[in-house]
Amino acid sequence: MKSALVLVFCSVALAMPMHSPSHATEIPSPNKGDLTAELPQRAPGSWRITTISPETGTQTNEVCIEKGDNILGAQSGDCSRPKVARAADQTIVTIECGAGDNREINSMLFTGDFQTWYRAQVKITRVGPDSQERHAGLTIDARFLAPGCN
Repeated sequence: MKSALVLVFCSVALAMPMHSPSHATEIPSPNKGDLTAELPQRAPGSWRITTISPETGTQTNEVCIEKGDNILGAQSGDCSRPKVARAADQTIVTIECGAGDNREINSMLFTGDFQTWYRAQVKITRVGPDSQERHAGLTIDARFLAPGCN
């Protein structure tokens, strides 16, 4: 199953401990169709994004972020609407994709000011036809470079 986070590798970041679920509060959506209102908004411009993962090692890219972009990237059609919650200065996003015996759950913990830097800690849980869970993870660190894009 193709990961719903493929595009997130080029757009997220974090590494602070999560608060217990009892401290998390779900963010009400002013418009069910407008998820960007609930998610952290990055400053538009050029960003250097570094992804660290056991599967791919360290990868660094310069990315142009436009005003109002979705920090999660594009989602496949078999994904549920992301659940967004806040815990202190952290944003927790959970997305479930697939159905039945082939599911993937992506949990992301975001921190930062999203104007100069941010970090994402990502945990991916895959459940296959054998009902066995497989786990993967990655960290994304991002630094703002300039207001314009080259």
